[in-house]
Amino acid sequence: MNAILVDDEVHCTESLAILLAKYCPEVTILGKYNKAVEALDALQTTPCDLLFLDIEMPVYNGFELLNRINNPRFEVVFTTAYDQFAVKAFKYSAFDYLLKPIDAEELSTCVKKLSEKQHQANWQEQMGLLKNLLNNSLHRPQKLALPTNGGVEFVNIADIIRCESDSNYTRIHLVGRPLILICKTLKEVEEQ
Repeated sequence: MNAILVDDEVHCTESLAILLAKYCPEVTILGKYNKAVEALDALQTTPCDLLFLDIEMPVYNGFELLNRINNPRFEVVFTTAYDQFAVKAFKYSAFDYLLKPIDAEELSTCVKKLSEKQHQANWQEQMGLLKNLLNNSLHRPQKLALPTNGGVEFVNIADIIRCESDSNYTRIHLVGRPLILICKTLKEVEEQ
């Protein structure tokens, strides 16, 4: 599971990274950002599964940052020292809300719940794709299952703009989504 950490306080992103490394080894940290503007750029170009987001930050607070992201495709866990934002956080479809200082056990429970949710969603989508292929064996599939670092990503074939070879990897450019890098050659992708 790939994550991005956003907090205006450096010691908060560093301590969260340490906790994740120690108690949640299944989480890979793609980036730590202490400025909302830099985080915004990264979140629009770097695909991730999970965003750990502080609320009280200069320039854009956590809610403003989320409002500026087009089609977010990640779960949000708010990390803040203030509990008065909890109701608003869940209105933004937050997956969880962790109070600082972050408790290792609460963090671990949060990541496990998210992992189970993703596994269930992927399993249901995989089964749906398999049933579709079996029921419509004469028709072309509408979706493609792409194995990524964080699991399986399902994309509509019609949304694929182009595929680029990168040695033993392929970069898949999509309409309205960040590119996906998969560990398959261009030939394997074409055959699929």
